[in-house]
Amino acid sequence: MCMRARPQASDASIIVFVNQKRVCDRLALRVKTGAGWSAQSIHGGKTQDLRLRALKMFTAGHTQVARSLSLS
Repeated sequence: MCMRARPQASDASIIVFVNQKRVCDRLALRVKTGAGWSAQSIHGGKTQDLRLRALKMFTAGHTQVARSLSLS
């Protein structure tokens, strides 16, 4: 993911799908620390409560970037 591809609008949101839980968490941390965006990861290694909280934060606009494990 190119960190320079920052959304132009402050209310823009992005969902990124990856193929491994480890990549999902690592990318979320990298986006938070490197680009300064709010980011959450969502995958089966997290509790249902944490996954729901991440989705609520994303849909409410508190999180700009959400990463999810690809289901394909």
